[in-house]
Amino acid sequence: MRVTLYCTVVLLLAISGCATSGSAEAELGLRDGYEAVEVRRVGMLRIMAESRWGMTEQELQQMLGVYEDQSGEGLGKLGFEVVPHPDILQSLEGTPYHDRLGEALDIDRSLGELFEDASPAGNEERLETVMAIGTHAKVQAVFLARVVYHTEATCNGTAESEFTPHVILPDGTPRDATVPCAVSHFEAKLIDTRSGKTIWYNRALREVRAGSAQAQVPDADANARAAVDLVLHQGPTSLQMLVQR
Repeated sequence: MRVTLYCTVVLLLAISGCATSGSAEAELGLRDGYEAVEVRRVGMLRIMAESRWGMTEQELQQMLGVYEDQSGEGLGKLGFEVVPHPDILQSLEGTPYHDRLGEALDIDRSLGELFEDASPAGNEERLETVMAIGTHAKVQAVFLARVVYHTEATCNGTAESEFTPHVILPDGTPRDATVPCAVSHFEAKLIDTRSGKTIWYNRALREVRAGSAQAQVPDADANARAAVDLVLHQGPTSLQMLVQR
């Protein structure tokens, strides 16, 4: 899918709350009190998307698969034993949680709002489900993640964005007023299955801008993989900080 007007991207990013400097509803980074030895096995659920962005079902699943594969690989590189979604489902067979897993843990708002002490009412089923996953799948944490935005677009031909510091210019500063670009906004959260509390939360918006209006559109899947790595491995709010403690 190609968004042809940058203002469309700007509008959708603003609606999604895409500023990566922080989120009004949640603290970014690792929460106090957690040590690396406390989390060894992580249950990884299906990654969700805020929208279809005009994609067919096949395109949507292919896109989500890119984020899911990169997240699983990234968690493994950090030293976690990753329990994939099918194994979690299998561990829940014969329990009430098996059939309602997706519904109970649906990310129906910013992920930053969920599993916080001040979460809105109605979070009880989520908490109960996460704790059940911990008991039956023998994991200390659950990895929840959502693609907030993913597209090929046309962006301003500048070296900066008012939405994110993560503007990548592989060909140097663009030479035209507007250029093809790839945009990826990804957020992820690690939930303690013993308490239902957030261990870590991070999000990042990454743009790759071509050097000229006639250049090829940057690879959206490659940008997606880099956005996942940005959330998991780079900076003071990344999951890398849990491993380093």
